[in-house]
Amino acid sequence: MNYKFLKVTTYYPSFLSYFYNKNPNLHFKSFEDQLKLLLDESFSWGNFFQVNLNKLGNDAYEIIYNADPLQNTWAKENNLRRRSRDEIFLQQLKIIKPDILFLQDISSFHSEFINKIREEAPSIKLVVGWLCAPYTEENKRSLAACDFVFSCSEHFLAQLKSAGIKCYRLNHAFELSLLRQIEEKNNYSNNDFLFVGSFFPGSELHDMRVKIIEKLLAEKINIKIYSQIQKIQNIFVKQRAYAFYQLLKRYNLGDIYHVFPAAKRVTQYKEFPNDFKFSDRFNVALDNTPLFGIEMLKAFSKAKIVFNSHGGVAGDFACNIRLFEATGAGACLITDHKKNIADFFIPNEEIVIYKTIDECVEKVKWLLNHPTEMRQIAEAGHQRTLRDHTFYNRSVELDSIIKRELSS
Repeated sequence: MNYKFLKVTTYYPSFLSYFYNKNPNLHFKSFEDQLKLLLDESFSWGNFFQVNLNKLGNDAYEIIYNADPLQNTWAKENNLRRRSRDEIFLQQLKIIKPDILFLQDISSFHSEFINKIREEAPSIKLVVGWLCAPYTEENKRSLAACDFVFSCSEHFLAQLKSAGIKCYRLNHAFELSLLRQIEEKNNYSNNDFLFVGSFFPGSELHDMRVKIIEKLLAEKINIKIYSQIQKIQNIFVKQRAYAFYQLLKRYNLGDIYHVFPAAKRVTQYKEFPNDFKFSDRFNVALDNTPLFGIEMLKAFSKAKIVFNSHGGVAGDFACNIRLFEATGAGACLITDHKKNIADFFIPNEEIVIYKTIDECVEKVKWLLNHPTEMRQIAEAGHQRTLRDHTFYNRSVELDSIIKRELSS
């Protein structure tokens, strides 16, 4: 029993800005040419579920909902004029006629729109959601409008189940076919210790991440950091927006914010947004160059150690994609201890784990002073990911669950 599968995702606005700035004349190209170039960046999940579900005999498609130049080109090629994102998307649904609709970014689709999707695209048998980030009550209503939800986090699965939302665990992964691309034209320099990622203030986000990196820098660890640090004026805007949102909520008017896409993130803040005060050492180690997708993986492959620290929202459970990106690229991963980490790797044999800031510093120093053992751990983690944590593995799991749901 095979099916037609459509995954719809949104990309980080910062990545889309980076991509379109790098390709300024892209809007002159066809939809197919634009889509290929965008997917060649291998950002986040890319179209890896599409590729691997096709291998399993299904007919799979990918839509990047908020890539406006790409979507507008599709609209022009299909004789649609001056249409909104939602209107273009609904027309694509009518043409593709999927059996399964997978909404990777549930925050882009409110519950009323999901119901409208079912009405206008009757081919859809199952609407599937995804949750692996902080969410709002509005997001929860959207998740409840799905037939079931996937999450990479046991922390979120427990919350979904307590809310009566049917859910399954589906972990992140590494795409095996990227190994060749990682080696091609890889001009990144070798480095001792690498971090690539975000720094958003808040106990549920990255406060601990900053504390650990600052301690490592104070201990004279040679660190390279790739991150686009938000400008201070953005913090002032977010603080004012948060305060206004809290005022609206007091008068039961909070849903007004969901009308404005740019304001949606403010509704996810659980505390007053503040700014980090980075040390001079941090600013010296920082490179504000955007690093996404295949370029990030190339940089990982040249690092001795790649650092990972989950956001506070992950709770006691390991779940983020960095676990598999770093090991898949061949680096030695050091990551924070979580109660389920052994579900993925053998601690201190395939990856290195730490429970405290001091333990992280101690283990990083030990690894750099024992290069042979460090390379052995890196290779063991690499082989474990290539065996157990690929997108093909996850697609087999996804396919099995979808077929079970369709048959029931």
